[in-house]
Amino acid sequence: MTRPSILFILLTFYTSTPAFAESDDALPNLLPLSVSTPLLSEAEAIEKNGFPSDQVRFVLIDESAGRVLRSNLEDRVSIPASVTKLSTALRAADHLGLGSRPQTRVLMDSAGGLYLQGGGDVALDPAGLEQLADDAAKIAPARPRTFVLDDTRFERRSLISPVFDPTESDNPGVGALALRGNVYALRVRKTENDFETLTADQTASFRTVRNENASENGEMVTRDPRASGDLWRLNANAVRKLLVNKPVGAEVKVAEMPMRDAGMVAAELFARALRARGVNVPDPVRGATPSSAQTLAVRSGPEFSTLLRRMLEVSDNAYAETFGLLAQATTTEKPAMPQAAAGMATWMRGLAPEQNWDGFRLVNSSGLTTDNLVSPQQMASFLRAALGRADLAPVFDLLKRTQQENAVLRAKTGSLNYVRALAGSLRTTRDSSLVLTLFINDPVRRAILNRGPGTPGYKEASENSGDWNERSLALRGDLVNLWSKEL
Repeated sequence: MTRPSILFILLTFYTSTPAFAESDDALPNLLPLSVSTPLLSEAEAIEKNGFPSDQVRFVLIDESAGRVLRSNLEDRVSIPASVTKLSTALRAADHLGLGSRPQTRVLMDSAGGLYLQGGGDVALDPAGLEQLADDAAKIAPARPRTFVLDDTRFERRSLISPVFDPTESDNPGVGALALRGNVYALRVRKTENDFETLTADQTASFRTVRNENASENGEMVTRDPRASGDLWRLNANAVRKLLVNKPVGAEVKVAEMPMRDAGMVAAELFARALRARGVNVPDPVRGATPSSAQTLAVRSGPEFSTLLRRMLEVSDNAYAETFGLLAQATTTEKPAMPQAAAGMATWMRGLAPEQNWDGFRLVNSSGLTTDNLVSPQQMASFLRAALGRADLAPVFDLLKRTQQENAVLRAKTGSLNYVRALAGSLRTTRDSSLVLTLFINDPVRRAILNRGPGTPGYKEASENSGDWNERSLALRGDLVNLWSKEL
């Protein structure tokens, strides 16, 4: 095995929370009834936090009667960010069922070829692959003729969004065979040379990478990234992260890394596990499983209720896109992400057919885009319809919640720079049950950021985004507390 001459690199899998352009913040705290709300109106809250009124769009609807109680520009579409994931969760519940489980299968054809078939279990981990190998090795031939990775359930993507940073863990690849949310941790410690000498090019030349901290996941090896689809390549952004906090002595530092092709990584790990059990499989190649193949082993993932809860709580983009594709795959052969988004948009319209859907658009299922557009009224009407269905209402119990006395907020948040969103249900201190949607968007400065560095206004927009984000959080809290006490 070729050893790196500069650094010793350790790889372990884990699941990250969103970290870069899209982050899922906590719900606003509800104030006790004894604490008076100093603001008398939404207009005062908006002015206090320094926003023009046209950047703040919201609607509150009485859940039972459908009556609009408070609103501002509720018919204008805005960027929903990760509020999109609430729609994705509801559609997954409808099409897949909260109690069902995604499955990963090992099959064999009549000629002795093996197939590892992905079923969209985005939480599949190395331990699950080991269990599959245990079961399959009992039946599989000692020398299978071929070993095929079948991730044809839906179209594979090497990253979720081409607009957002491709080196960040929130923007990994998506495929029917996944591995721990398609994110891994790169651990680095300094040896004899200075850490700054590490470069992306040097890392790309590493033939193999070993994990000697094997207590959880065992040894992990990958081929040369140049020959196997850029599986582990250390990108420039990860180098920057590690340089900020350089390892000292034997200290280990970590960078969060996206996997571009988690399916091939999983197939290679599975092949190694089979070889360790006496099944000498060849290297994996991609293909489709013939209908006549016989099942040797099955690994069932967690129930979708558990997976959806995680997606909603940590706003995991890979989970969301996978669930959107799985839902679309129930009606479309090998769907792609745009088809899944279009299918969800059609389903949402069908759930609230009386609503005017002008301007509504979805291009993905996670919200990692500025091209998704929905108005507060459209979103609230859809959520109210979902709450009225016995099979969909339990999804709202999977949301984060905050409570103060008898006031309860259950909602999904969403945020990008210059985008803040909130949607869900609110039970007020007066026992009113409301559906709410709130979007705070600055579309002009968000569009400047989308155009990238070097464009007019980019530096100023980038430098001011932190202040805007803080003020939008404060405004969101002020509005929710006003509503929880006054309605």
